[in-house]
Amino acid sequence: MDPALAKATDKVNRWQHRRLRNRVLEALEGVDGPGTVAVLGLAYKAGTPITEESPGLALVGLLREQGVQVLTHDPMIYDAHAGSQRCVELADVVVVTTPWPEYKELDYGGKIVIDPWGIVG
Repeated sequence: MDPALAKATDKVNRWQHRRLRNRVLEALEGVDGPGTVAVLGLAYKAGTPITEESPGLALVGLLREQGVQVLTHDPMIYDAHAGSQRCVELADVVVVTTPWPEYKELDYGGKIVIDPWGIVG
């Protein structure tokens, strides 16, 4: 069998990860130093602890390659509110990579938020 569709899907997914990394790096341009980014959501999708092929983990790796300090949170791992709120407070830029409902309730306090899922509002 020719896995053309699987290869094409993987190629598009990897391009999307780089595209998101570039958006984050653009958002950090006005920040002194390398900046700090909070990546909210490490699971592949909300409601599961599965991290295989996680966009959040892919983004973390790409940002670290650029020397960016990265804070992470996922409600399957940490206390849903306290840990996520602390990440937001310490970050220059916040990226929501998994649309956990808990992230709707956070106080983003004027931070730059990149939310491909549109849950922050």
